[in-house]
Amino acid sequence: MVIKFNCLIGRVYHGDGRITENVVYAEIGRNSDGTIKYAYPIVEPKINYK
Repeated sequence: MVIKFNCLIGRVYHGDGRITENVVYAEIGRNSDGTIKYAYPIVEPKINYK
């Protein structure tokens, strides 16, 4: 799940050495019991339109 925060939440470190600062989106994964499995900032969500 992707969440957009209304504030700046962090940086994204890219594989080529670039750093994107002040991102507002986070990718969040949950376990089957609803607890958070992982959460990290992302530059922007990838939306596939059909």
